[in-house]
Amino acid sequence: MVGELSASDPNSDDRLEFDLVNSDNGLFVLSDNHVVVAEGAILDFEKDSIHEVTVRVTDAGGQSIEKTFTITVTDLAPGVPFLSGNLIQENASSGTVVGQLSVVDPHDKSSLELVDTAGGRFMLVNDQIVVAPGASLDFETSSSWNVVVRATDGGQHPIDRTFTIWVGDIAVEDVRGTSGSDIIRGGSGKDVCVAGSAKTR
Repeated sequence: MVGELSASDPNSDDRLEFDLVNSDNGLFVLSDNHVVVAEGAILDFEKDSIHEVTVRVTDAGGQSIEKTFTITVTDLAPGVPFLSGNLIQENASSGTVVGQLSVVDPHDKSSLELVDTAGGRFMLVNDQIVVAPGASLDFETSSSWNVVVRATDGGQHPIDRTFTIWVGDIAVEDVRGTSGSDIIRGGSGKDVCVAGSAKTR
């Protein structure tokens, strides 16, 4: 994720909608009011360290305003791990890919390890960070989790880097209780609770 968009409106009950009217040749897209790197896009510091995107926000009455933002690409030192994506929707199933890890290594001998899995919520599969089996990702509980990746090159010089994985909110959720005693917390939208045969609260 590059950044989260927000706006204020004198009419507090107005619903605001964001549109990306300039994506810098398709390098960036919007996902749940977050500016993220488009799938397949490559940001190369040596080729272009500065990018610009333009966002339009529109209220319920059709009034809109545009603003241009500058996105700066950071140069990565050799051996530092990089994650291609860091946004996952809440309630994502096991194995859902968060992003691809890579390392700038002139010797191409680096190995990757996930040394902090955010309490077992994520795992590393073929250099991809994915949702772990049984992981619970709920936006209302936490909108982000931190993981730590360790890259070790052929010379055995480990470099740790912390990545923040953002959890996207789903307006309409389908969460069903089990036969046990469940506690179900509603989201921001209209909630329907389907109770099981046991005690529900």
